[in-house]
Amino acid sequence: MFKLFKKTNHIKAWGLDIGDKSIKLAAVSRAGAKFSLTNFNTITIPQGYFDNGKIIAEKEIMEKIKTLIKTVPGPKLKTKFVHSCLPETQTFIKLISIPEMTKEEIPEAVKWASEHHIPLPLEAVYLDWQIVNHDPLSKQIKILLGAVPKDVSDSYTQILKNCDLIPLSLEIEATPLVRALFSQPPTAEPTTASVLIDIGATRSSLIAFKHPAIQFTASLPFAGDDITNTLSQKLSLSWEQAEQAKIVCGLDSQKCQGALKQILDHNLENLVTSITEAINFYQDELGEENLIAKIILCGGGSHFDGIAKFLSDQLGIPTELGRPDLNITIDKKLNFPSHKLLAYTTAFGLALKTYE
Repeated sequence: MFKLFKKTNHIKAWGLDIGDKSIKLAAVSRAGAKFSLTNFNTITIPQGYFDNGKIIAEKEIMEKIKTLIKTVPGPKLKTKFVHSCLPETQTFIKLISIPEMTKEEIPEAVKWASEHHIPLPLEAVYLDWQIVNHDPLSKQIKILLGAVPKDVSDSYTQILKNCDLIPLSLEIEATPLVRALFSQPPTAEPTTASVLIDIGATRSSLIAFKHPAIQFTASLPFAGDDITNTLSQKLSLSWEQAEQAKIVCGLDSQKCQGALKQILDHNLENLVTSITEAINFYQDELGEENLIAKIILCGGGSHFDGIAKFLSDQLGIPTELGRPDLNITIDKKLNFPSHKLLAYTTAFGLALKTYE
């Protein structure tokens, strides 16, 4: 089960974001061109259930998913169809070029090219691709290539089926992030590229996007739990106190005497260096026409006061917090925790896939 680009015929389904620290679900309904959140829920995952994205406690994860569904606030979920995603650490996505050729020749050319770009034997992965652009002047066709190890994809699929769910797709995590943070359906074709930085509890990723396709992804040595752990150790705080300090004080020099910024100097320096290297590599590979216009932050680790301004100042690129509710209206009656909005970015993007 691996469908990065295939359509699903508008079968009504909801999104299930399986992460190594929590599992989240989101369901949306559509009225005309507007989407509304109808269901949401989250459940915490203890340590030891995952190993670098691979599920190692299958029975426990199944029980967590079943509990998540049973305890959804408000109306019950009306369908067993679900869109889910695969961990960024276990997936591969890359924009490649092949020579101009007929449509009939493209599949074989993509397969041949994949052998040179995917660091695994083709027989061990599920492969998906789509044409991004055909430039008659250069006589090149740009292809967005996605791949995932079969054993990883199969394990996620089987767990969903064992929970009496019907998985319609498993997406590479970058795809629902883009879907959630840009207008759906696209109202314009921006000529500039954007970078999304998804700061998770245990890992972070960078995604370069230029309409209509993801063009580049990279892992970053930065995570929300690392920051909390550093603050806990340096300031002799409990985990909960360190989390609160991260959110309340953040990197604002006017709050908490600016102590957090000094303590986290090494972490932040590594983050800035990694982002700079990834952006430089992306622009070197794809040319000056792909200059980054802005950076958008998402993921639960982005709930860190002052992080957007800090990155904007250090990188010289406008940086802002993402808007997972850009496409989805959230009724106040749902009592959705607004301080958790960025953590639901992937789940919202998965829920929106139903209406592509």
